[in-house]
Amino acid sequence: MPDFVKIEARKFAGFVFWGAFSYLLAFSFMYLLTQVIGVGNKVGYAITQIFILPINFLLNRYLVFASTSENMMRQGAKYLVVNVTMRCVDWLVFAFFETVLGWPYYAAIVCGMASAYPLKFLAYRVGVFGASTADGGQGEEGTASSADDYVPAQDKMALLPNYYRWMFRYFHDCIRGRVVELGCGQGHSIGLYLGKAEDVLAVDTNAELLKELETRLSSNKVRTARGDLNGSWDFVEDNSADTIVALDILEHLEDDREAAGRMAAKLREGGRVLVKVPAQSRLHGPVDEASGHLRRYDLDQLTALMENAGLTTEFCRHVNPFGALAYTLKRKHGTNLSRTFTRGQLKAINRLMPLISIFDAIPGLRGLSLVGVFVKPEHCCPGKSG
Repeated sequence: MPDFVKIEARKFAGFVFWGAFSYLLAFSFMYLLTQVIGVGNKVGYAITQIFILPINFLLNRYLVFASTSENMMRQGAKYLVVNVTMRCVDWLVFAFFETVLGWPYYAAIVCGMASAYPLKFLAYRVGVFGASTADGGQGEEGTASSADDYVPAQDKMALLPNYYRWMFRYFHDCIRGRVVELGCGQGHSIGLYLGKAEDVLAVDTNAELLKELETRLSSNKVRTARGDLNGSWDFVEDNSADTIVALDILEHLEDDREAAGRMAAKLREGGRVLVKVPAQSRLHGPVDEASGHLRRYDLDQLTALMENAGLTTEFCRHVNPFGALAYTLKRKHGTNLSRTFTRGQLKAINRLMPLISIFDAIPGLRGLSLVGVFVKPEHCCPGKSG
């Protein structure tokens, strides 16, 4: 298949995906207006359309087409014209299914919208977002190893402060005392909990990132140590840490059972390990391999891993179910996930994080990640130290 066809196919998949997101958001907003606040249906519909129009524009500009070279106001005006035109097309197609073919009302709406989608994509692609700052909106794709990607990936993760705030909503009340953060990178999360910690030992294998961390977080409460988590853990003594933070670490380690045992050994009694890992083993694929992920975890696998190390589960849950859906569009890319997004797209995603995080409240959905807190009980004899 020619490369340009693959690029446009990825854009169309993103167009459908983010379109579904905007429909769900619009439905939720209108439900809030009409059912909770008590606004009339017609007024609620009008307000919803005004609310969702700029969101749709930003989704398409930054995430679907990555077309940011043109002036935003000019591009927005073109988007408004094409959007109104395509609304008319929607209703013409709907009328054809209902009036000419005699289909039921709701079936005509669904099939009409589905049939018009390729035409809408083409209209936006040609009429509004013709100039793309990155082919397919995929950023600087490549086949660099996960080690080569580590520093650039950390640079890009710095564009997602709302992501770290979101994750630490689950951990904030669990942090206390002497904290050891494993695989800290540039220390994007440390500032979120530094005020609650007695001191922080930030551990990473990359000296360049540790130097950047020291420059950015000039606090006498923060120390750094260079250490390979697949090797010796002599950077911290046994029974010395009150909290160990391990965000997206276990999936990179050759022996995660040994790592879990070492975490337990380094904790004081009553101390906690705060863990985040990629979820759903069935999703493991080329993106994981390019990112250095040796595995993804199901919930029972993670809890069993930590409990076999002598820890008890305080809580463990799925987060970011919406991200799990988005991941299916990217999972076959043979490159680190952060490289599949441009910087502009990441900035847009950061702004959307408060909305995306709402989906965590829907029970029963499996997410892109698992977060868990595991406690070292009193009089525990944990697993292997080192």
